[in-house]
Amino acid sequence: MHRLLRAGLILSVLGALPFLIVEALILLGHVLDCELNMARVQPCVVFGVDIGGVLTYLGVMGWFMLVSWPLLLAGLVLLAVAGLIAAVRWARSRH
Repeated sequence: MHRLLRAGLILSVLGALPFLIVEALILLGHVLDCELNMARVQPCVVFGVDIGGVLTYLGVMGWFMLVSWPLLLAGLVLLAVAGLIAAVRWARSRH
């Protein structure tokens, strides 16, 4: 069961990673008061360094969500199965 739990956690993290990167990017853009545009690079100067290209590149990585959502779903299913197995084992040990 530990392998099932570990696999579910790994798949869930890998599946959610592109979404988390995009959300962090949006938060960073608001904090730095930079315009985020995935169609072209917008200038975003922080401490004299333009990070607009990096922000655009990270934003385009959000398209990986189309591929990673099945991983997230598989991970959540594995976690649910591991939870059910643990609940059944716990219930059996109580009787």
